[in-house]
Amino acid sequence: MPNILIRDVPDKVLKTLKERAIRQHRSLQQELRAILEDSVKHSAHEALAGTRRLRRKLTRSGRTFSDSVHLLREDRRR
Repeated sequence: MPNILIRDVPDKVLKTLKERAIRQHRSLQQELRAILEDSVKHSAHEALAGTRRLRRKLTRSGRTFSDSVHLLREDRRR
């Protein structure tokens, strides 16, 4: 399996990642691998498809949605 080297990670970022790893009961390397794997699981296309599924589900429950374009235009006219 290939390796990745990331240089010049800010101290604050490294500290936060180490704390996150501890909370997840993982080593820093395991936590970084999990973050990377999770970040590539969901493409923009998949996210949009999920959003559409949620909107259909809410619509079937009787919810209505206004078009935000109209709301933005009204707000800008003020």
